[in-house]
Amino acid sequence: MAVEDCIVLARLLEQDKAIDAVLAEWMERRYERCMFVQQGSFETGVQHHQDPESDASKAFPPHVREIMAKQAAICGARLAEPI
Repeated sequence: MAVEDCIVLARLLEQDKAIDAVLAEWMERRYERCMFVQQGSFETGVQHHQDPESDASKAFPPHVREIMAKQAAICGARLAEPI
């Protein structure tokens, strides 16, 4: 995230704008993606802190596991989008 933030900020600083305007635009461009990554990290942390003996993912019916796999693929594709 930090590298992406730096790249976007550097590109914005190349423009002839006041620093307040640059920072406002940077925040607008980065906020949604940062929140997306933060939420994904939180959810991953919750999953990894479950009791490993429970094997919780297998507790879901196959059709639910399929939906979860599709959602994971969507999230992975979104993370791969260019900044």
